[in-house]
Amino acid sequence: MELYGEIQGAGALVLTVEDYRNIPILYPLPEIRKEFRMLKNFISRETYRIVNVAEQGPLEFEQNDRKELDDIILKELGFKDKEERQMIQNEIYDWLKSHVLFRLCKPKRAPPSVAESIRKKRVQTDLREFQ
Repeated sequence: MELYGEIQGAGALVLTVEDYRNIPILYPLPEIRKEFRMLKNFISRETYRIVNVAEQGPLEFEQNDRKELDDIILKELGFKDKEERQMIQNEIYDWLKSHVLFRLCKPKRAPPSVAESIRKKRVQTDLREFQ
């Protein structure tokens, strides 16, 4: 989504139907139930932030089940060497963290549409409240 979405003002990311159509997916989907030991935990747990901006808390890429799933996906994509997969995973995480941080930290005030939707004046709408 970060690759194909359009960055709007105030850190918003917008995806159109066409953007979703362009996002590549694995097909056929790999059968990962046998390999993914933490599947039950993963599908029932909360999704965490990619970066912390306004508050501290757990991050998605620090979760062992996230790392395990991403490793399985990279293996399905053809990366057989574990060290290579780890390096690629770290590069993806680093890029995604920096991209999201750039998108979220630049604005300080919401665009008029966001301010209006929460019934605050634009100058009173600090986006860091929503991080």
